[in-house]
Amino acid sequence: MTTSAPFTTYEFRDASTEPVSKTLLIAMAGPTGGGKTESAMRVARGLVGPQGKFCVIDTENRRALNKKNRYRFGHLDLQPPYSPENFEGAIRVAAREGYGAIIIDSFSAEWDAEGGLSDDADEILEKMSKGDARMAERIVALSWKAPKKRHKKFMAFLRKSNVPIILCLRAEPKIKFVKEVDAKTGREVTKVIDAGWLPIAEKMLGYDMMIYALMMAENPGIPVHLKKLEPDFEPMFPLGKQVSEECGQHLAAWVAGIQEATQPSHPGTITHPPSPKKGHGLGVAESAALAQILEKMKVVVGMEGEADVRQEETRLLQQQIFGTRSWTKIQALPIADLEAGLKKLLAMPVSAEGPDTEAAWAALEERSRAIGWTGLMWSGAREHLGYADVLAEIVALEPDQTQRELEV
Repeated sequence: MTTSAPFTTYEFRDASTEPVSKTLLIAMAGPTGGGKTESAMRVARGLVGPQGKFCVIDTENRRALNKKNRYRFGHLDLQPPYSPENFEGAIRVAAREGYGAIIIDSFSAEWDAEGGLSDDADEILEKMSKGDARMAERIVALSWKAPKKRHKKFMAFLRKSNVPIILCLRAEPKIKFVKEVDAKTGREVTKVIDAGWLPIAEKMLGYDMMIYALMMAENPGIPVHLKKLEPDFEPMFPLGKQVSEECGQHLAAWVAGIQEATQPSHPGTITHPPSPKKGHGLGVAESAALAQILEKMKVVVGMEGEADVRQEETRLLQQQIFGTRSWTKIQALPIADLEAGLKKLLAMPVSAEGPDTEAAWAALEERSRAIGWTGLMWSGAREHLGYADVLAEIVALEPDQTQRELEV
């Protein structure tokens, strides 16, 4: 019996030396007045920093613009249909335009607004049942097959996002019916009981969120976590405290791999971790520079294409700017080198096709020769393919890819 070759090279690494996933998905749900939009903007501002850019994909009749006097942000008045594909298109444009965080307010539109999943399922059910009410009752689950498949495809897209995404969700009160035996009559009776508030969204949405919280009007901006927080996140969201910009700052540092020993202080304030003693981590200037470097590299590389290609593009960019492919080594650089590298990054054009510069192309040409490409092959590839496509071809053909990864 013969077996096929493995699809990829399997390589285990020490987890302590590996960077965390750059995908940061947050969902904040609640009724009107719960503070979800305000909290989302606070977190977004903290994530991108005082001079960074975040945007709002608005499905609420331009309601996000009520906050334009207190927050600076890009705004998109998204029109129906509120399909997964429409949201994906808006996110891709936001990423290409260099926004460091994206808020969708409200993502509940994907579930129950015009052109959303519920509309899609209703149309399918009508076509399948041809107006037969009895048949419709029997096949209602089947009518959801295609809409749920489209939603799952969209969630797979979100899981690969290099840009933090914050979903604002509406919430509604739920009730449930329970049967009990009446103590006086001994008869079974049905009672209606309060089942609390639930987000208006696909029921499995929370599984993909790193932070999934409910906010109520009586305690606006104070999250009740619907999903247990990772221990690393618990100090960022102190129990009973409003979400603040500092929460976003700590999240940005966590994504950047910066270990912080401080906890958020009072809501609405912006503080930085104190400068550590020698040998004990990173200071304020280094932390701030690294966070900005990380955000700018995400903008330059973009979020198009396969994850492994984007990862390789990022490492090439790090080599080009800092002389090393290793993020750990970059973190150890002196502040002067970090600031010099950041200055180079800020001067680079935003591109969804990767670090499309002459230096980057020269590095790729050198690697193409190592895998046996002729000059004619290289010229044809560069003329007819984009940077990311050429890189993908080279990465796929390099026999020393495993060794190349080991140096990181």
